[in-house]
Amino acid sequence: MQLSEFITEFVTPIQFYPRIAAVAGAKATILIGQLIGWHEASRLEWLCWTMDEIQQATGLSKVEQRTARRKLKQLGFLKELENRLEHKMYYQVQFDKIWSRRR
Repeated sequence: MQLSEFITEFVTPIQFYPRIAAVAGAKATILIGQLIGWHEASRLEWLCWTMDEIQQATGLSKVEQRTARRKLKQLGFLKELENRLEHKMYYQVQFDKIWSRRR
């Protein structure tokens, strides 16, 4: 197997932001990096992804996702909106809050 085939088959790039990691931790940064990537691709204000989809994209378990989401919400980097009727969770990255915390 050539390197290009390996990368195509097994590697999923995730955006990682060391400055965010300094305040949020690595796992929360993996999550917010993925949400930022999905936001850039879709240009939607609110993103709707299941925990299983997030796990597949990031490798973060459901417990790790909950912990990361809690940390990101505490920092003001993430807002969540739960639609209980549809059993869906929507996420909104708070770019202004992230920008204001830059060092």
